[in-house]
Amino acid sequence: MSTKTDDLQLITRVTAFIKSCINMVLQQQEPRDDKPIDNATLIKDVDLVDVPVVDEAVRAGYPIMMDNNVWPDVQKVPRWMCRHPESSVMMRVKGDSMVGAGILDGDYVVIDKSLRNPAANEVAFCEYDGGYTIKYFHVDDDGKHAWLVPANDKYPRMEVTEDKSFRIWGTVTAHTHIDIH
Repeated sequence: MSTKTDDLQLITRVTAFIKSCINMVLQQQEPRDDKPIDNATLIKDVDLVDVPVVDEAVRAGYPIMMDNNVWPDVQKVPRWMCRHPESSVMMRVKGDSMVGAGILDGDYVVIDKSLRNPAANEVAFCEYDGGYTIKYFHVDDDGKHAWLVPANDKYPRMEVTEDKSFRIWGTVTAHTHIDIH
């Protein structure tokens, strides 16, 4: 039976291997058997940006309230995960309503607050009825009804109506299964 430490070490090694493959493709280099690529080289060659980490979980389930006095940490992430670092934050996911989108309980999502009009296949970060949640945002063909749609059949769609406060605050641009703290 593996431990969390064993799992994290395996994830770290797999991540390093994937980074080396991406790095070689981007640089169009052939793999070299005579000299292994170490993690320091990989990190040095990847364009990293700083993204604030909000110490509050966003619900992938039913919306939760969010403390407005949270103090963000900063995490370095590859630029491909975050095109607009100046308008992005990372948050931990709590809940399983987006598992069909590959977003699991405990994952971290990158939310770009400058992207407030998500496409149907993109995950929106929304304020809904006083809480915050991530869901797909869909508008019916007739344009009269809008819905927050989970990616898990255990959860119902939530209709966006005039009697519920609603705002799209951004779009999820990336997520990771690796615990960053």
